Parts: sequence; structure tokens; C-alpha cells
Amino acid sequence: MNCCQSEPSAAAHDDIFLCCVCAGKYHYECLNVTHSQYVALSAEFKSSWKCPPCNNVTRRLKSNVNTPVRSYTEHATMDNSMDVSYSLEERSPPRIHHEPSLVTEKPIQTISSSDFNKFSSELNKTLSNWRSEMNKDLIQIRNDINSTMANIHKEINSLRTEQSLLKQNVLDLRNDVASLQTTTQDLTLQYDILEKRTNEMNGNKSADVELMVSTLETKIDTLEQQARQCNVEIGNLPERRNENLPALIEAMGLALKCPVTQQNIVAVHRVPHAHQQTTRPKNVIVRFTSCIHRDNLLSAFRKASFLKTDQIGLTGTSSSIYINEHLTLKKKQLFRKARDVDNYKYVWIRNATILVREREGGPSFAIRGERDLDKIRPKSAK
Repeated sequence: MNCCQSEPSAAAHDDIFLCCVCAGKYHYECLNVTHSQYVALSAEFKSSWKCPPCNNVTRRLKSNVNTPVRSYTEHATMDNSMDVSYSLEERSPPRIHHEPSLVTEKPIQTISSSDFNKFSSELNKTLSNWRSEMNKDLIQIRNDINSTMANIHKEINSLRTEQSLLKQNVLDLRNDVASLQTTTQDLTLQYDILEKRTNEMNGNKSADVELMVSTLETKIDTLEQQARQCNVEIGNLPERRNENLPALIEAMGLALKCPVTQQNIVAVHRVPHAHQQTTRPKNVIVRFTSCIHRDNLLSAFRKASFLKTDQIGLTGTSSSIYINEHLTLKKKQLFRKARDVDNYKYVWIRNATILVREREGGPSFAIRGERDLDKIRPKSAK
């Protein structure tokens, strides 16, 4: 069965439904289906679709519900919207079903007025309660703010008091600093005056002080040398365990043909070297009872010009022995410096005085201090 049998173009229409039972053709407009709904349908749905007459037969077979009028209108689903009954002889336009009103117009107006009055009363009550609570909260907030502001004012007053005290303390400190600056300036001025006077005194008296110190050092050295005027210093004498130094001195006198007895000796001992690393034997200091014995021994040594260890009975390798005047440390240092002067050939000691001579038969000069050395040094070496 077709929906448009009287129209010859129905079979050629593209947008149609084909019943899977009777092979009837129906336009989707005739079934109250919109174009968008038709397009949205799947091919499976279209292939299994049944026309309204076939669908009614199926319903009668499956259900015993034959009530002609129902109490309400069901909302059509997608499937139900396709099951539309109609007359083949007379086409009628699609019907629009309207649901009946549940309440009449007049009761609606009465209920709305009553509900509105009730709602207004409840709203006014709620607003009144809300306003009361808001007032309480505002009063509490105002009291808290007033209390906080009072505390803030109190703190501000306290800070102002402390600031005033701090200002006074700062003023006092400024006065103290100003006083200290004045005192410092005065002290600086006094220091400058004292420094100036000290410089003037040093400038005027430095030469005199240096001369005085040099003179005193010379006097002390002279006194020390006078205390050693009876002494001789013997160098390079080999050391032996349990050695008898007085006997060795007597043997030296015999070797130099200048007899020396133990009665002529006051003391004899070895002295340590200034440098502990040296391997040479320690020097021997001999103190005689008089300067005559010392001078005789020195003259005999100078006359002999040498003295060997085997001459005094010492075994082992023969080595030279040296006999000199016992000089102070200052004179020893001065003697070494005098020997380092290149243009003076002869340097010797006589009666604790250092003498230099430039050449054979030339005049000799006494060296008593550094100034004397500066006089004999070449100008290029100064």
C-alpha cells in the first residue's frame, strides 16, 4: 500500500519509507517526519520499518488493549512517530496533539495570589531577621573597630613618647660627639706641636747622639780589651779527650824557645765557636799572670812564623797552630772587614790595634772603627 496512490510520481520520489512487510512506499512528510529526523535515521532502521497498517496488525496480535480513548497522550518516540494511521481515501494534514491543561485559568490566579502573599510575608520576616543579624554584626564590628582604634591610638602615643626620648638622646649624643671632636682637634694640635719639637730635637741632636753612642761603644770595647790584655787565643789546636791544656802550653813554649811554666798561667780553657756548624777545633784561651809572659810568647811565635802539632808531641796528621792576641768580638769583625779591603796588602794586629799597610815600606794606618775603614776603601766600593 502506498500513501500517494492517486499521484503517479510517488514511486519516483527519493525520500520515502519502504515497508518491510507489504513493500508499501510512504513520503516522510505524510508520516509527520521532518527532513532532519529522516536524515538522522540509520539504514538498518529504514530497512526494518513497518507501515502503519502493518504495525496496527502487529499490535493487535501482541496486545489486548482496545480502549478507544486514553486519559493522556503519550509523547511520541522516534519509533512511535513513524506509526501514524490515516485514511487512504482522504488525506488530511498532519494533526498536532495538544495536552490538556491540568489546572484552569481561574484557580491558577487564586493560588498565585495566596502564595504570593505568603511568600511576601516570609520574605519580609526573613529580611527582618537578616537585617537584625546584620545590625548586630555591624554593632559588633563597630565595637571591635573602636577597641582596635583605641589600642592603635595608645600605641601611637607610646611611640610618640619613645620618639621624643630618642630625639633627646640623639641630641645628647650629638653634643657628646661635638665635644669629642673638639677634644680630638685639641689633642691633634698638641700632638703636631710635640712631633714638630721632637723632629727639631732629633734633627739637631741626632748627630751628637750617634757620636755619643759610638764613643760609649768604643769605650766599652776598650775596657773589654784591657781585661784581655794578658790573654792569648790559640787556634786550630786539635781536641783530645782528657787533654791536659796546661801541659800543651808548656810544650808550645819549649817548641818556640820561650819557656812557660804552670805558675805563669792563671787559667786555660776552650771557648765555643760562634757558628755551631763548624768542624774546626775550639779555640783555646790562655790567661797569663802578667802581660810580659803573654808578649814573650807572641814575640816567639812571630819570630818562628809557624808552629806544627807534631812539635808539641801530638800524633796524627800535622797541622799548623796559630797564636794571636785575644780580641773582642767587635775588633774581630773589624779585622775581617779590614782584610777584605783589596788595595791594602798588609793587615796585622799589634797591642790590640788593627794596622794596615798598602805596600812594602809604606806608612801604616790604625783601624779603630767603621769610619776608618771608609777612609781606606776605594771610592768605587763605598
